[in-house]
Amino acid sequence: MHSGLHMTSGSGWRSSLFQQCSVKEAFGGGSKSCAGSISGRHAGTSGARCIRLQQEGQLKRHRRLSPTAAFQDVAGVLVISAIPFLAVQALADSDLGSRLQEELEASKPQRRKEEQQYAAEAAAARADSRWYGPERPKWLGPLPHDYPAWLPAEVPGNYAFDPAGLSKDAEKFDRYFELELLHARWAMLGMLGAVLPELLQKFAGVNFVEPVWWRVGGAKA
Repeated sequence: MHSGLHMTSGSGWRSSLFQQCSVKEAFGGGSKSCAGSISGRHAGTSGARCIRLQQEGQLKRHRRLSPTAAFQDVAGVLVISAIPFLAVQALADSDLGSRLQEELEASKPQRRKEEQQYAAEAAAARADSRWYGPERPKWLGPLPHDYPAWLPAEVPGNYAFDPAGLSKDAEKFDRYFELELLHARWAMLGMLGAVLPELLQKFAGVNFVEPVWWRVGGAKA
């Protein structure tokens, strides 16, 4: 970019600005250019247009590299996700893991007794609680409704909501119950995955494209 300031006799000061910028397109390898010799008040507008074109070219080049950045992010997530499983497997294969397994096997009879005692105490607590049993609160509150009878009243969080009849089969209901617990465990791991990249980048020097979980989509757009 070049600019010059000159004076013409009888007409006072005039400003002359020559601007030229070339922006490479992200695809095709061609080029765009905007060039002009502008005077006075038009110089700022043309300069801003040239800067905007330069920024668009940089953005296109950044987007062209985004697949590599996305691959790096996916690889990082996979490595971080594999750490707990590798650690558990290493512990299981060690001498410490063998000793822990033997101790667990030896403590099984006592644990079974404790489990039975806990189940009896839980059943008594449910019998005294308003959140269990046939008179528990329902999802429609006091409104009359033909609630499904196949949902067990002793299950926590049962507000008698099953309009699609997905749990009519008792075995399917037990399966869904276990899957819901599994989903909750994965949600806990997801919370850890949301915080861990920020901590690693801040304290361990690991470089992520965007460590803040809720900004990741915007960084890849």
